[in-house]
Formats: sequence, C-alpha cells, structure tokens
Amino acid sequence: MKRLLLIMVIALMTQIDGIGQCATWNDSPRKEEGENAHSIYRPLVRNQNYERALPHWEKAFEIGPAADGRRDYHYEDGITIYKHLLENTSDEAEQEEYKKKILELYRGMIDCYENRVIEVRQCDDFCYRAVIGRKYGRMGYDMFYNLNSPYSETLAALEKAMEYGDKGVEYIVLEPLAYIMTYEFNEGNVSADEVREVYDRIMEISDYNIETDMELGEYYDITKRRVESVFNPIEKEIFDCEYFKEKLKVDYEEDPENFDVLKYVYNTLKQQGCDDSDPFLTQIKSEYDALAAEHNEQQEAEREARNPAYAARKRYDEGNFEEAVEKYQEAIEKEEDSEKKAQYYFAMASIQFRQLNDLNNARNNAMEATKLRDDWGRPYMLVGDMYASSSRSCGDAWNQRLAVLAAIDKYTMARNVDDNFAKEASSRIARYSSSLPEKGEAFMRGFKEGSTTKVGCWIGENVTLRF
Repeated sequence: MKRLLLIMVIALMTQIDGIGQCATWNDSPRKEEGENAHSIYRPLVRNQNYERALPHWEKAFEIGPAADGRRDYHYEDGITIYKHLLENTSDEAEQEEYKKKILELYRGMIDCYENRVIEVRQCDDFCYRAVIGRKYGRMGYDMFYNLNSPYSETLAALEKAMEYGDKGVEYIVLEPLAYIMTYEFNEGNVSADEVREVYDRIMEISDYNIETDMELGEYYDITKRRVESVFNPIEKEIFDCEYFKEKLKVDYEEDPENFDVLKYVYNTLKQQGCDDSDPFLTQIKSEYDALAAEHNEQQEAEREARNPAYAARKRYDEGNFEEAVEKYQEAIEKEEDSEKKAQYYFAMASIQFRQLNDLNNARNNAMEATKLRDDWGRPYMLVGDMYASSSRSCGDAWNQRLAVLAAIDKYTMARNVDDNFAKEASSRIARYSSSLPEKGEAFMRGFKEGSTTKVGCWIGENVTLRF
C-alpha cells in the first residue's frame, strides 16, 4: 500500500511539472469530473480518512489545482494528506517525496494568491498580503517543525511571512525565527546587527498584538517570553546599553510626552543593563513616573466604570462600605447573568449585615440571591447568622428563643438545597438547638408543638414551634 501511494505521488509530481499549478476547472472540459472528485474527497479529509481521499484529491487537483478560483482547498487539503502520510511512514525515500510534495503545494498555493488566481471576496492588496503572509508563515512553521528543511530555506520562508504579514504575522512564526537566528549567529553566519534587527521586529509584533488582539494576545505574550528565553544565551553578545540609548533617543525625541514611548524606552534601557545613575535613564524615569501615575489613574477610573463589581470590591477593601453597596447595586443593574447577579446580591447583603448592621436590607438582598440561584445555600446561612446574632436583642426570653428557631430554619434550608453547606449548617443547628423555646413556657402561652407563631422584633417571620 505504501509503495503504491509513493508511486501515485511521483506520478502526480510529474503531471504538475507539466501544467500550470494555478489553473482552475472553470474552463476545463473535465470540470464536472473535477467537481465530483472534489465532492468525494472533501468529506473523507474532514473524517481524517486520508488514504481513501488521496486518489480523489489527485483527480480534483489534476483538473483544477485552484478549484473554482475562490478557495485554496486543493492545496490545503493536499498538504494535510501528505503530512499525514509523512507522519505514518519510516521509509526515508517516501519521507523525502512527501516533504517535497508538501513544499510544492505551499509554493503553488502562494503563487495562486500572488497572481490573484484564487480570489478572496472583498480583499484589497493589504488583505492579499496578509493572506500570503499567513501561508508563508505556515509553510515556514512546517519546514521548521515537521519537514526538517535546511535553516537557510526555512529562514527565507519565515522572512517572507514577516515581509507580507507585517504586524499581523502569526505568533507561530516568531519562535522558529528566533531559534534559527540564534543558531545562525552562533555559527557565525549572521551579524549581531542582523540578530538585533530581527529581535526588535519580533518584540514590536508581539507587543502590538498583545495590546490589540483580544483573542490571541495571550498567545503572543507567551510566545514573546519564549522568544526572550531563546535569545537570552546570546543577549550579552548582541545588546548593550549604549546601543539602545542611541537607538531609543530618536523615538523619545520624536514624541517625548507619549506615555507608551516613555514606557518602552525606560523598560528597554533597564532590561539592557543601563545604570540607574545614567542621566538619560534618570530623565526618562522621572517623566515616565509622572505620566504613569496619571495613566494608571485614568485606566483605573475607566476600569471601575466598565466593571462596577470591581469598583465595589475596591471600595470594600478601602473600608468604604456604603459606597461598596452602591457599586454592587450598580453592578446588578448592568449584569444579565443570573449567577453573577446572585453573587452581587449576596456580597451586598454580607456588607449590610456584617459592616453596616442594616439587617432588613441585608436579609432582603440575601433572599433576592436565592431567587436567582435556588440551589445556593450561602444566602440562607447568612440570614441564619443574622437571626442568631440578633436574637439576644429580640425582646424577652421567649422571643429570643423564637429568633433562634428562625435561624435554625434558615440553616436547615441551606442544608437542604446545597450539599456544600451540609456540614457547616449542621454544626450551627447543633450549636443553637439548646436555645429552642421551652415547652413549659409555650404551654403557659397557649401553644403546643407544631403551632405557628410570629417572631418578634425586626425578624417578623412565622415559625413552627419545636421545643
């Protein structure tokens, strides 16, 4: 089977050498045949049945490498198929043929985009460059990690990815580029200036995407740290304080009041070992600190405006409990997620009870939390604690014991709805059970076990008597 696959690959390569790799099937007399082969192989590739997909893919590719001119499936799927074959053979001759085929497909696909044979809807020149940059990046990535291509050829692909992709180059390009440049420097094939240029470019791309790419910024951040560790063994040989001072003074003098410029200049000089007593560094630090304080204050205000719950926690930590309650109320009004709203109601209730002694509002907010999340025991525990802690100030001894009974009812409810609080609730119930109403006094008041009566003071709840 493997030998047959290899024969098919070699035959296809011979065919490709003789035809335009960017042809579509649109004007081909075999268009229908190509479309049928396409429709057969695509589901097989999606289901990772690559061996069965191969002959149908070959036919579709032979008739129209660029399909209908609106997609690159034949190239991308071919790369996927041959990467699978490469991973599943130990025959060196087969491996070399598969690697060669993968690179041919990459180059053919890029050629199709460069010549606009494969069209992308609503895509201008900038858009096409970005697409081509991604293809070069994926090609370079595979050359480095999967194909073991010569570093000189891999570096050429990665540099093309940087050229076309600009700041939008994918993060997967950056680490292989760092490894190759470090290796080439150690081998004496590139100069310190060339390494610094690549390093600076990688840092620029990483920082830009960390700040602007909400989806992948974290990956750029991780990659940036990995790249820094790759360059770390040679950093003393290629970087020094004077180099960066000379370079960054230009940036500073062009925009001396720009916070981002000051931040970059200061941090870079510190990283490169500039002494704290250096006059330029001292000047930058002074200006940076002043703008940083202003910048941080502005960012903090914006963050609080966007996230009232964050503002509430901050007010609580500062001891501004009434403001914390107000911010939680604001967070509730803005929040649509029921579970988060329940958490905010509970937080508000906890502050009102434990810090402000505002028991009525605390109880109301705790019970609002139970309406939003009926399987949560913590709000019931909180109300139970309110009743228990205020029982001694709830009138005469009879009403004090009724208050304890109301507290036990809430602990029982917490235990019933939420297993997470079963142990804690049972402990509270056991602690307060000795303070239940006394049977004799109940009889004197005309009550018997199971009777219902109202608790006095602020609690005002009905309880079923137990002695």
